[in-house]
Amino acid sequence: MWPDAPKRATNIREKGEIYRQQGLPRTGNLLLELAQVVERGEDGERERVFNQIAPTFREEYCGRDGDFLALYDFIEDILIGSISTMRAGFRDKLLELSPLLTSMRRSATVMGRIASSFLAAGRLSNEDMYYAACLLHAMDIEGQFDEACRLIYVLFKASLGENVLLSQAADLSVKDVRDLMRQPSNGRSEILFLGWQEGHLRNCIAHMRMEYNATNGTMHFVDVNRDGVETYNETWSYAQFVKFFHLANGVSFLFLHLVMILGAHDMAFATDPFQMN
Repeated sequence: MWPDAPKRATNIREKGEIYRQQGLPRTGNLLLELAQVVERGEDGERERVFNQIAPTFREEYCGRDGDFLALYDFIEDILIGSISTMRAGFRDKLLELSPLLTSMRRSATVMGRIASSFLAAGRLSNEDMYYAACLLHAMDIEGQFDEACRLIYVLFKASLGENVLLSQAADLSVKDVRDLMRQPSNGRSEILFLGWQEGHLRNCIAHMRMEYNATNGTMHFVDVNRDGVETYNETWSYAQFVKFFHLANGVSFLFLHLVMILGAHDMAFATDPFQMN
């Protein structure tokens, strides 16, 4: 048994509660089970329990949706690839990226509070629900989605054996990141940007170029560039829009939660996990 097993278990347990609170009870319960195994010193059980966590998270979050599964697999492969390539240097890279990780977690907390405020307001009409989703999507694109794309780009390059500093990625736009990743990833990176819709939905929302149709519950979105040329003209049902919303939000959500699982691995297996955190 680790001498600091209770402290390790507390850290893992806190992670498990986060998953449970976010509607991922099976993943959360496995983390709670891992915490018990670590606390009791059941070393033979640690690997068995831990190895169930990521596959359960994948299934619980993505269901059978091919787009979400592709998004999960791409982000997980980048993390695994960067760990494999950088080895001991991966921890240093995460330390370098920690300011952006902290900012993303803060943004996620703010979005969660705002979403809770909408829910606390009582039952919303279908139109109000759509507008609320639009507001949250615009905030996400401007905040944690933008940051997540840069983080993933830096680690993607690391998985290829290239050391790109966070400071070098700081000025890259989402479009820049998309263009830089497309060819080296053989197009797999395109899944990161499906919910983004090339920024058009964000622009439509920010400039109020949208109109709700109460008859069929759809929203008509129109984007216009600086020259007054129409660049986007689409009508989406609420379900279609919400999928874009969750795909864009999923970039940061999956990244942060997979990093959390890596942190749980450290607590369960590393010699001195608190020195690394």
